[in-house]
Amino acid sequence: FQQQEDRRRADRRADAPTLKMEDSWSDAPDDAWSYAAREALTERVATLDARRLRHVLIVVFGDAPMRPHDEFTVDFESLDDRVCDVLDAYLDAAGGAVERAFVDARVAVG
Repeated sequence: FQQQEDRRRADRRADAPTLKMEDSWSDAPDDAWSYAAREALTERVATLDARRLRHVLIVVFGDAPMRPHDEFTVDFESLDDRVCDVLDAYLDAAGGAVERAFVDARVAVG
């Protein structure tokens, strides 16, 4: 049974869009989202499962068409601080609050 579940998880991951992250942040002192904060956000996003990763892509790119095996690059350096705030709040959500947090994130970024 465990092998079947592992295979299903692998299949779901294989169908998920791929997210490539840019690591060209600047350390501007007046930036609310510093290099370290953006790097931490990137690391948190990198650990997400396929469903939550898709949510992040929708928050960042809006309703751009996404197909299995598509590849997206998110340049966390160029993300607006407000988008970083919204992503941070979404990533803090756990359990059943994830879906509500996704809806809130969509509303927040438009």
